[in-house]
Amino acid sequence: MLSETLADCSVPDAATELLAASPPSGSGERTAPITPVSPYHAARWARDRHVEELENRVRYLRALVFILAAVSAIAVQGAVALARQSRIVPYLVEVDRLGQPRAFGRVEDMPVPEERLIRGEVRRFIDAMRGVVSDPVAQNQMIDRGYAYTRGPGRTYVDAYFSAPRNNPHLLSRELIRLVQVRSVRRVAGSESTWEVEWDEYEVPVRGGQAMVRPWHGTLRTAVVPPADEQQLIDNPLGLYVTDVSWAPLNDGAAVNLQDVRGLMDAAASERLRDAQRAPQGAPAAMPPKETR
Repeated sequence: MLSETLADCSVPDAATELLAASPPSGSGERTAPITPVSPYHAARWARDRHVEELENRVRYLRALVFILAAVSAIAVQGAVALARQSRIVPYLVEVDRLGQPRAFGRVEDMPVPEERLIRGEVRRFIDAMRGVVSDPVAQNQMIDRGYAYTRGPGRTYVDAYFSAPRNNPHLLSRELIRLVQVRSVRRVAGSESTWEVEWDEYEVPVRGGQAMVRPWHGTLRTAVVPPADEQQLIDNPLGLYVTDVSWAPLNDGAAVNLQDVRGLMDAAASERLRDAQRAPQGAPAAMPPKETR
């Protein structure tokens, strides 16, 4: 009776198809369909094949979960980084005579400043970078104001120039006072962002001696970059940056009467006082190092 029961058992259709269609696990070559020895062997092979497919699916799903988790972590970190950054979005608002708003809109592109404004900013940059005063606090403010205009190769040039002890304004302030009088600021022909500047530097020894005047010439390139945060908006509201600069004296200079320099010193001191009252306290400059007494 047992033999008749075994003879009546047949291999399930699904198991037979799996055995005939696919090679054994781990083999890279296709083989001929396997003839089951018995229905029990066929069922076991079909079960192993089914379990192997399930394991492969689980493996693929696990890898997909890890990839999605990594992408989610990167997206969350990026969102947090963007949330921590404050950005200034300028708007224009038109008001009537009574101060009531009539129209407003977002400023998509920051307009290029007028040429007269650029000339004025270039004058302030030269005065802040070349001037030397005896008061260390005032000197630090001048350095901060000048560094607020620098960017890229322009800042690299200024850093390298001030790194030399003979050009460090803190060290020079122990020996002399330097006043800057800009004579001309003109745009280079054929260029929209390159400027030539000529100025005179009056050097007066603090311990007495002969005052000197020396003419200088400089070339610089400017670029307009809209402010990205509140501090940049305060330090450089026009977004005018000096991206490249170089300067050199035209000659060794000449002696000058101290009485002739006194009026220039008074005018320069008054102008710096007005600038200090208008300018807010900014972040300290990286170069040169500040000095306190």
